Amino acid sequence: MNIFRKLLVDASVRVERFFHREDEAHHDPEEETADGYTVNFVEHGCYEMYVGKKNFVVDRQKVFVTHPAMIFRYNHFETVPTDVSLSLSFADDFADDVFSTTDFDVRNLPPVVQRTNRLAYLEWQISRLIETNDDLMAIETVAGELFAAVGSQTNQAQPYKTKQLGWYAERVAATCEIIETRFAEPHSLASLSRFVGMSSFHFTRVFKELTGLPPHRFLLKIRLSNAARQLLEGVSVTDVCFNCGFTNLSHFIRLFCRSYGVSPSRFQKQKLKNLSIHVG
Repeated sequence: MNIFRKLLVDASVRVERFFHREDEAHHDPEEETADGYTVNFVEHGCYEMYVGKKNFVVDRQKVFVTHPAMIFRYNHFETVPTDVSLSLSFADDFADDVFSTTDFDVRNLPPVVQRTNRLAYLEWQISRLIETNDDLMAIETVAGELFAAVGSQTNQAQPYKTKQLGWYAERVAATCEIIETRFAEPHSLASLSRFVGMSSFHFTRVFKELTGLPPHRFLLKIRLSNAARQLLEGVSVTDVCFNCGFTNLSHFIRLFCRSYGVSPSRFQKQKLKNLSIHVG
C-alpha cells in the first residue's frame, strides 16, 4: 500500500510525503494517469519510470514531473519498496500563471529532469518552511520559484552532497534574510561573504547558483520591491530613494523605470489613483 502524509494543503499548492508500508509486498499497477501538475523529489531509494517507450531511473539526482492526463508506469526493484518522495502538487491556475510568466510549459519537458543545485536548494527551503510552520505566503512563493526552476535546466554544475548543500543553503538563507530585513544598509560583497565565512568569489558563485541571482541583483530586487511598497504608502520619491539604500536620486529613478516601466512618481500617482477608485 502507498501512503501519502499531507504536510500542507492549500488552494494553490499541496505538499505530501510519499512512502510504502514496511510490512506489505508492493505490486506496481500496469499504468497510471496523472491528475495534475506535480514535482516529485526522491528523498531515499529509487525507482524506475516508464513514459511512452522511454524509461528513466529516478533517484536523488533526478526529479519526476507530471502534467494532467500524462500516462506513466512505475517499476520498483524491491518486493517491499523503501523509496520515499516529497511531492508538490500545483493547482491548474497556479501552474498556468507560472507558465505565462516564465514562458515555459512543463508539458514540453521530459518527465524526468536533473535535480540541479537550485532545485535542491528550493526543495530544502520548502522542507524547512513546513517544519517551522512558517507563513503560507512564503511557502507559496518558494513553491512557485521551484516550479519555474523545473523549466530552467541550464545549471549543469556538479550536484552538491547533502551535507554540503545544507551548509551552503544555511548561509545563503542567512544572507537573504539580512538583505530582506536590512536592505537600506550599505552592503558589500566583502561584508556579506565575510558574515557567512566564505571567500567573496566562492560566495558569489554559490549564491547565484542557489537563488538564481547574483548578490547585487538580489539586493537591487529587494530594494526596488520595498521602494514600490513605500511609494504605495505615500512616502515621497526622495525619501523612498534614501530609505531603501540608494544614494543617488537620479540613479534610483533610472533603475525604478527600468524595473517597473514608469517613473517612481508616475507609479505612485497611478497606483494611488486606482486604489482610491476601487475604495470609492
